[in-house]
Amino acid sequence: MTTTIEQLKDIGKQRGMEIWRIKNFDLEKLSSDQFGSFYTGDSYIILYTKNPGEWNVHFWLGNETTQDEQGTAAIMTVTIDNALNGLPVQYREVQGHESPLFLSYFKDGIRYLNGGVASGFTHVTDKYENWKPKLFQCKGKRNVRCQEVECKGESLNLGDVFILDCGLKIYVWMPPKSGRLERIKGIDQARSIRDRERIGKPEIIILGKDTFFMILLT
Repeated sequence: MTTTIEQLKDIGKQRGMEIWRIKNFDLEKLSSDQFGSFYTGDSYIILYTKNPGEWNVHFWLGNETTQDEQGTAAIMTVTIDNALNGLPVQYREVQGHESPLFLSYFKDGIRYLNGGVASGFTHVTDKYENWKPKLFQCKGKRNVRCQEVECKGESLNLGDVFILDCGLKIYVWMPPKSGRLERIKGIDQARSIRDRERIGKPEIIILGKDTFFMILLT
């Protein structure tokens, strides 16, 4: 089993992001295909390397994360800071209130999924048999966030973009009152699910209201 010290000995050497999730009071490193997806019951640490010797470290807290995980995230942020000789600039991020700097790292936007550590890898390992559909609501004027909502008709409205993830088919509905940026980010998120999480397997389908409702309710 890799220790925290072993995990951190080579961090911050390449430009870009490294992300860890707090699990059992320790760090669990994420693969790049999971970047931008955050479980509301978890806490994460994001290290962004701008240039050699220039780092930002953010700890992100989901709305349903536990006090223990919050505390561990804060401690591990300090541990990462120390591993880089105290040079990183530290930031605290809270679900729904992320800083523009944090959001700028994710060109396709960010996505909130329900659950936490226990459910964290089901969307990666599921082979599409007995797939449980997920419904995402994409909203926001300047910074669009996609939040997993209950998969039912009552979750829909005419002002936001919705993504229905059915495993090998990803449906997108862009109501007439939805904003231009919401539509762009909704498509970006659908493409991110297809290309980054599922190596291009799913088909993305843009639907009108009636067809989207019909598929959602079946």
